[in-house]
Amino acid sequence: MAADTDPVTLAGLAAAMKARTWMCAPRDQPSRAPIDTLLERSRGRPAAVWEVEGLTAIAQLVARGVGVALLPAQALRDLAPGLVITRPLSPARQRTLIAVTRNASRSHPVVSACLAAIRTAQW
Repeated sequence: MAADTDPVTLAGLAAAMKARTWMCAPRDQPSRAPIDTLLERSRGRPAAVWEVEGLTAIAQLVARGVGVALLPAQALRDLAPGLVITRPLSPARQRTLIAVTRNASRSHPVVSACLAAIRTAQW
């Protein structure tokens, strides 16, 4: 994964989409809504749209040159270095992930281990 430090603006996003296949999750997936909002705000129209299940699958297709996508960084972590070029969005976006468990389950060793792993993960 190579990083380009020049951020992508909404205008840049609109221009980039005109000649490329847009890779995204199906409309019923939670990750799709924020992407659709950005696309509407950019007023860009992709040349073609492929709806693909799974952000990792989308990342792999992008790495093979099938199209372009907006993805969270964690979707790219299993790709070999140099396969894709990443650029930050401007303005930057972020999301909040929440782990939910019953109070009575917090002391269970497996639940405790999962929560500890989530706290220390590099998202």
